[in-house]
Amino acid sequence: MDQNTLLQGLLAILELVKNRTDHYIGPVEPEHARNFLSAFSLAAGYALGWDEECRFEVREYCAVNRGWKWRSAGPEHQMAAKGWPAEKIVTELIELECDYIRQMTKRSKQNDIR
Repeated sequence: MDQNTLLQGLLAILELVKNRTDHYIGPVEPEHARNFLSAFSLAAGYALGWDEECRFEVREYCAVNRGWKWRSAGPEHQMAAKGWPAEKIVTELIELECDYIRQMTKRSKQNDIR
């Protein structure tokens, strides 16, 4: 399977997760989403051959690009401080993960020397 097909499949899975969060993550809570998305991201990175050295730089780029201040712990505390309900926070975390997967894959393609 080529990288683009795999990328599209992973993003489609996250769309399913976003639409049926309780089915895939369990209780719709930011902490549960963060755990799920961390494992998903690790598997995606392995499958897509990412250079993990730049992951924090790319996470920062994605967070700032969506209007959040960069914190290594993630932006969910900022979202909660704005009064966002758990469902909205989880949806935003999934969207952030989609952006991250796209950006990491883009970087991977740029650095591919094969």
